[in-house]
Amino acid sequence: MKVYRKRGAPLTAELFAERSHANANGCHIWRGSLDSSGYGVIKVDGRGRKAHRVAFETLVGPIPDGYCVMHQCDTPACVNVEHLMLGTHGENMRDMREKGRHVQAWTYQSYDMIRPRQSGRFTTGARRASQ
Repeated sequence: MKVYRKRGAPLTAELFAERSHANANGCHIWRGSLDSSGYGVIKVDGRGRKAHRVAFETLVGPIPDGYCVMHQCDTPACVNVEHLMLGTHGENMRDMREKGRHVQAWTYQSYDMIRPRQSGRFTTGARRASQ
């Protein structure tokens, strides 16, 4: 069952509770729209915004310039503010590398530029580093 927010309705803790469900890890998984990377999306003032950022701003406070909202749980659809923390872009990239979720987990066997396709597959020449 989809839960819709009336246009102009205030963003509250109850809204995030209604639009998410808790899983075994304590994540509150967003039940609304998701983007192609699995992040929750909510419309605010007529434009789509990442649900975890809106949850953080609504329930914790403003996000300072130069900071992003990082998931400690590594679940893009999680909107549980206890799983979110502020960090710089560099800290987010370091966290990603340390957890093995970065592009260099792939090795390239040719000099061609290899990029992920929209389907999530990689073009010819890419192979997992673990193979």
